[in-house]
Formats: sequence, C-alpha cells, structure tokens
Amino acid sequence: MILHLLSDDKFSDYAINQFSAMGNSSEFVILTEVQDLKLIAIKNSQAVTVIHVNSPDYFQFCKTINQYNAVILHGLFSPLQVNIFPFLSDKVKVAWVFWGAEIYGRNDIKLKFLSFKSKIIFYSRKTKKLLKGTLLKPEHYFADKSIYKRINYCLTDVHEDFEFVKKYTHSSMKELWYNYYSIEETVGSLANQKVNVGNILVGNSCNLENNYPDAFSALSRFDLSDRKIIVPLSYGQPWLKRIILKEGYSKFADSFLPLTDFLDRDVYNNYLLSCSIVVMNHYRPQAMGNIITALWLGAKVYMSRRSLLFAFFQRIGIHLFSVEDDLKPENKEALLPLEPAKVEHNRTILKNIYGKDIMMMRLKEIVEELN
Repeated sequence: MILHLLSDDKFSDYAINQFSAMGNSSEFVILTEVQDLKLIAIKNSQAVTVIHVNSPDYFQFCKTINQYNAVILHGLFSPLQVNIFPFLSDKVKVAWVFWGAEIYGRNDIKLKFLSFKSKIIFYSRKTKKLLKGTLLKPEHYFADKSIYKRINYCLTDVHEDFEFVKKYTHSSMKELWYNYYSIEETVGSLANQKVNVGNILVGNSCNLENNYPDAFSALSRFDLSDRKIIVPLSYGQPWLKRIILKEGYSKFADSFLPLTDFLDRDVYNNYLLSCSIVVMNHYRPQAMGNIITALWLGAKVYMSRRSLLFAFFQRIGIHLFSVEDDLKPENKEALLPLEPAKVEHNRTILKNIYGKDIMMMRLKEIVEELN
C-alpha cells in the first residue's frame, strides 16, 4: 500500500485518478493545521482523508504509518510533510514528486536563474525594502537539505532536473519517471488545432524568473508593427507588474498586450492559438505545460540555452530555438512560422513520451517498484 501526502492543489486530482486506476494500492491524505479544512482545488474530495495535526487522528496516523510500503510526497512545501519522517521505519520507501520550487526557489541558488537586468530589479526592490525597515519574506517553506538524504526516489519527467537535484542535495535517491498530465490532458480541446496568427507570446507569469527585460530587448530589434506581444501577468509577484507594464509599453507601444486578469480557459486558448512565436526566457526549469502546449500547437519556441528544459527538449529531439543564438534580426527566419514537417515531428515525440497509454505503463512501474 502506498500513502500519498497531497495538498489542496490542481495536480492532486490527476494523481488521485492515475493511482486509483492501478487498483486499491493507494491512500490519499492531506495533513493540515486548518480546522475544518474545506477542499477547494481538489474535486475528488471523497477519495481524500483530511487529518488535522492536533487531532487524535493525527497521532493514530503517525503511530500506524509504517503499515505502508511507501510514502509519496507530492511536492515538498510544508513542514507537516517533513514532520512524519521521524515516525518512518527504514523499511518504508520515501518517494518525492519534484515540483521545482522546492529546490530552484532556495535562497542560495535562486539568483542564478536571474539575468543581469532581472537581478537589478531584484536588488533595487530589496534596497527599497531595507530602507523602509522591512524585509523580503520567503515565498516558500524550504526543507533542510539533510531531509533529501532520506528520500529514496525522485519522481520527475525531466532527467536533467533529477541530475541537478541529486547533485545539489548530495543524496543517493533514484529516479522514477512520472508526470501528472498526459499530452491528451495537457492540450485538451486544442488537440486538433494549430497556431494560425503571427503574434508573439512572452513568458508565463509575473515573476522575475521570466527575465522579461532581456526578452523584450531581443524582440525590440525586430519590426513588430503587424504583431501583438502577448505577456501573461495575471499571477505571480504583484509588485513586479508595474515594472513589466512600463517596460513593455516603452518597448512596443500599441503592440504590447499584457494579460493582467485571470482568463477563462477558452479565452486564454484563443490567445495561444494566435501566437506562432513563443519566447520563454527562463534560466530555471519553468512553464513546462505552456511549452509543451505551444510545441503541440506548432509554435516556434525560443528558450534560453541556460535552461535545463532547453537541454531536455534538445536531448529528446524537439525542434526549438535559443533566445541567445537565434532570436536575432540577422536570422531571416527568426519570426517565420515553424515548418509543418517540424511541427509534426515535435508532435510525434510528445505523443511517444507523454501519451496516456505510455504514461500509465510507467505509472504501473512506479507502483510495482514502491510496493
């Protein structure tokens, strides 16, 4: 039997559905400090047991936790997850679904994922905060690095992520392939559609890691009078929005189209379908779902060559391009649509890796390994 420690997140329903399809080999639990927690993101709430950490149920849970063959941590963003470790016997396998921010958001490395211009914005804000006598609050809880030595398996679909994590944590964890979404679920109603307009999508959120100033500088060298520069800013770091808006309108004037409000999925999809060029200038792995969707729709995708995801997509044979090397006016094909043959090539690769049947086969391997 496998215990899944979940959070009230959109990913949890996918995990519940996937592992439930493997038979009665999983139980799903949320640990909380919130009295009478009402689940919001999780729709399949009847499959989840919610346990308050100050209740008798919690002490019983800790007492009997070694009945499980394995525990899967879905993300690692709460001390409540770490607090169970002392109760685990060595026989219980611990697996961790790597979400990204648990490692890439840590203070000792997060600045490595910012460009020089993004670092200027970061330090400018930090200086203003210090002058006002306030401190920058951490965005996440970060588990002590020693915790990772108790984790036996890292679950991820990106081998490059695993190699980075293993080296950074100095752990001996093994790799298991896992992803929450199949390609069918990722693209949904867009499965049979392709990009049809020449607009340009830049970034995926209002976060410094998008390195917007550098992406904007690269694009400003082109004649973009007949295109829209679409920039999603509806979630992320609210203080950054004003800076990005000022920079965007300064560089592109009426061609700049920021998406500052949360949009209905169909509305956002229409924006995606209008973008034959997608620029994701992250240095850290990020925006995986957006990138896969863009590739499926046939967009020409530009990424920083410093990103581990750029290395990942190159390794699996995807046609994509480098912001640093290819997004230049001297490249006469820079803003031309991706050739149809290359679009189909990318789709075939994505099907072969993220197709639902293949994913369920890999899920079966996880269950067999952990039980």
